[in-house]
Amino acid sequence: MPINKKWPIEELLSACREFERSLKPLSEFTFEYVMLRGVNDSDNHARQLASLLNRHRLRAKINLIPHNPPSRCLSASSTEPASKSFAKS
Repeated sequence: MPINKKWPIEELLSACREFERSLKPLSEFTFEYVMLRGVNDSDNHARQLASLLNRHRLRAKINLIPHNPPSRCLSASSTEPASKSFAKS
């Protein structure tokens, strides 16, 4: 996953954890995850994402979004088998 220097992911997830304390019990965050073939769609990426959320002890669900590239985009959509494998990891 690319590193975001302006909005560091660790700071974002720490803020989510703080905000979560004000939510009703059993509430959860939804994170949108755009899958790019060969960039962030491997089983290892799924485990890294799960580990990141677990490390911050966040109740969350992940909405896997297939990339819908414009005609001149260099990134391609993840394959359906890759998406299913990612979701199971």
